[in-house]
Amino acid sequence: MKPYKRKDIAEKQVGAERIVHDPVSDTMHVLDEHATMLWDNLDGSRTVSELVETMIHARAFEDPEFVRMETRDTLATMAEKDLIEPKSFCLSKADAFEHMEREPTNPVPCIRLGIAYLAESQYERARECFELALARDPSSASARINVATLAFLEGRFDEAESRLRACLDDHPDHPEALNNLGNLAARRGDFAEARAFYERALAVKADYPDAWNNLGRLHQQADRMDDAVNCYEHALNHDPANSGALIALRDVHRVAPCADRLIHVLERACAAAPTNLAYYDDLAGLYLAAGRMEEARKVYQSALKHDAEPNWFLYSHLARVRQMTR
Repeated sequence: MKPYKRKDIAEKQVGAERIVHDPVSDTMHVLDEHATMLWDNLDGSRTVSELVETMIHARAFEDPEFVRMETRDTLATMAEKDLIEPKSFCLSKADAFEHMEREPTNPVPCIRLGIAYLAESQYERARECFELALARDPSSASARINVATLAFLEGRFDEAESRLRACLDDHPDHPEALNNLGNLAARRGDFAEARAFYERALAVKADYPDAWNNLGRLHQQADRMDDAVNCYEHALNHDPANSGALIALRDVHRVAPCADRLIHVLERACAAAPTNLAYYDDLAGLYLAAGRMEEARKVYQSALKHDAEPNWFLYSHLARVRQMTR
């Protein structure tokens, strides 16, 4: 997982400390110098291990093991305070259980543990966690949305929709509830209502890649390819390595060629996710199709630099390109 900070958090630098404000809970948090440095790197481009290595490098004159432990503890604290997007970082189950016991009225650790179980398809345990969260805070939008998600995954679509609509009654501008209602409307073929829900979600949260992708799929199904591409590009503006948008753009390119635009977003994706070799391969393939052999060669070479182990598939492509440029 690649942790990233919530984008609705306001922040202000005061000396060596960073003051952050959570508008949902209306709470203020003070980050010390180490936490501030870590916070500035929570952009979704690094795994936890990579974040740890970044902090060790930045604090080269300190004990690496101490920095490693402090970084992980700080990440866990930020997660507990709900400053990190839940889907981008989960506490270990042991940490979540400990947090649940330490704060018996706080629904957040229950939700985070439920999300971890949901990712492992342990639906019964996930349900127990979300129900405990609702017992602690019946108005929790996150808990209600996750219960609806669980109903959707288990095929109880009417229940999922009723739960999401009830959530909207209390939280009328919740972007995730609006987006998920759009998905349910699209599933039953009500594309006009689905579009209305996606557009409402984006009016509330313009930097919401999932909603942009879903709206793009509606346009794509209606053969409005330019509108679809615009939506996918919006998603990538906010998340350059968003795999859903990149895969969708590749599909559009097969029926409505948009090579230049696809090359542009793949270049950004390679920069944002340098270890994802599939992006390099797609980018090199587009360069080859356009006769841009030298650029294709450089892409394959870059991919090999980021590959942890020898990748003979990439080596063979690079050899083929070298033969073509002789």
